Amino acid sequence: MLEFETAVHATAPLIVLHKPHPGNIVRAYVVDDVLRLLTQSGLI
Repeated sequence: MLEFETAVHATAPLIVLHKPHPGNIVRAYVVDDVLRLLTQSGLI
């Protein structure tokens, strides 16, 4: 699960991702977490 970090930037969430492995396929749960976090933050 993605973590919401406010210490770095007071008005936007910090989303920490790394290059997927094996291959370059981003897992569906990662996309879901990013969309959820952006939606909850009111950014989309």
